[in-house]
Amino acid sequence: MKRTSLMIAVFLTAALAGCADPLPTGDPAALLEQEQRGYEAPVGVMMGLNETPYWAHSGVADFRPAGDGDLPAKIEDLQSLGSCTFEAPRPEEILAKVQVDGSAMKSPVYAVSRQEMGERTKTYLVNLKAGNDIVPFNASDDRMGIVDVVVTEKAKPVYLVIAYTSPTIFNIQLVEGARISRIALVGLGAAGIANAHPAVQIQSLAGRAMQSCNILPAREPADHWLFVQDAKKDSSLKDALEWNFSMYRDFSAWQRKNFGSSSGDDSVGAMTASHVLVGPMPQTREARATFKPLEGATLLLSKNNHIFVGEEAAYKKKYTQVIVDAATKMAGGDVSELMPTQ
Repeated sequence: MKRTSLMIAVFLTAALAGCADPLPTGDPAALLEQEQRGYEAPVGVMMGLNETPYWAHSGVADFRPAGDGDLPAKIEDLQSLGSCTFEAPRPEEILAKVQVDGSAMKSPVYAVSRQEMGERTKTYLVNLKAGNDIVPFNASDDRMGIVDVVVTEKAKPVYLVIAYTSPTIFNIQLVEGARISRIALVGLGAAGIANAHPAVQIQSLAGRAMQSCNILPAREPADHWLFVQDAKKDSSLKDALEWNFSMYRDFSAWQRKNFGSSSGDDSVGAMTASHVLVGPMPQTREARATFKPLEGATLLLSKNNHIFVGEEAAYKKKYTQVIVDAATKMAGGDVSELMPTQ
């Protein structure tokens, strides 16, 4: 099922061209890529229950992919949980779970913790002692992905539980009549919420705080994972596969204790997904959610020591200066003295 990026780009261009609010034709499953730990859905394909793919335009009117111009109007701190236990769902709420490892759609928001910057500064110092002044830089590690969370469930207010494993902004898209009561975020790295109603209670258990609770978001290995298929052929991968199952069981037990439902039950998402569907697919164009971009929104962001919003070139310049300044301080004022003499 592996397909090239060129094929995906051509398919999407053809599907989305020619109309301000198109409804693509064809099977979105044709664009899924089968990877080591599940499916990778390209921008424009929305994942629902049981990793069922849909066109994003089928659930969101006037959808457009995020870009470098999607600058939030302001950034506010996201509330931390402060413990290892979330409140359980109430009878008047519907529990809905989203779980993704990452997104192919990127934001213009970069977030790095002080710990990560410290480790990179040490790497820079090692580079200097080896005779080069290369500042370690990989914008893709710091740039936050975006996942559009399309909520169509209207029977009751939704208690949304989101698990993730890379820095991600979850952009809320509601159909008319849908309502979110609470959001619980559990994951690695920075997390953000955009376009949530101010009355929604949002709590985050992320990064080192999450690790201190001895949990790690892990999805259940499935037969379509290339890693699982390889493990069936190669006995040397047996222990790695069992470790993956063990992580899944531990995380599932923690979710069951907190929310009354294990991580694999009724979760929506995939290994990589830029859009997820919580609830039934709208049956008419008029019933779709009206798209709300990150641009101009208030972004609630988990606390990080270094935040940058803007173009990658400007981020690299600022990031490099932070690393060099920190290394200079560690070196006692002059990093050039660390360079070997010729």
